[in-house]
Amino acid sequence: MLIENVIPEVYDGNSQFRDWTKLEAFYVHRVGVDSKSGIVLGHNAVEICNVFTGKDPRWPEVSRVTGGQLAYSLMIGGDLGPADYDGRVWQCLPLEEIGHHARRFSKHGLGIGLIFDGRVAPASAAQYGSLVDLLALLCVAFGKDPYRVIKGHGEERASHDGSKAPGGVNACPGDLLVMNHVRDDVATLVQDNARRQLFDSGLIFSV
Repeated sequence: MLIENVIPEVYDGNSQFRDWTKLEAFYVHRVGVDSKSGIVLGHNAVEICNVFTGKDPRWPEVSRVTGGQLAYSLMIGGDLGPADYDGRVWQCLPLEEIGHHARRFSKHGLGIGLIFDGRVAPASAAQYGSLVDLLALLCVAFGKDPYRVIKGHGEERASHDGSKAPGGVNACPGDLLVMNHVRDDVATLVQDNARRQLFDSGLIFSV
């Protein structure tokens, strides 16, 4: 997995800072594609960020809602659209900058935007793989328990007054991304990587 830096390209001029070493949660969102309304903001991070900041004027209501500010520090999708979401990862904000993605939880939570509509279709296998890889690395880097810090946006009910909770019309990231499975897969990957490193270091597991 490689992370492509598009920060200079999408900068919103509205920097608000935090202590990035004290991140407490990693929030997964759906972004870019609203299958129920037919609105498609874009299939890659730059396209979507340009809508948020108002550089793309097609949906001024979106930039009004976001205040012209970026929401997600990282996005996962692919340039070729939903037929081939290849799991590319873009970084839109430095970790020290607050992305406005979950109201009062944004300051201490990292927003990850998955470019899909998880209410009507699952993420591609490549997207899901990149999401699990990314979250596993973040958990190791910050010394966090996947079961405590990985959350779907709507699981934090107070973040949008419960309107994006699982099972709802506006569910985020959507019920087709099962967050319990995500947490299980991240925890398994963290454990497997640690065991692999021990094996590569010469530890004998069985005789």
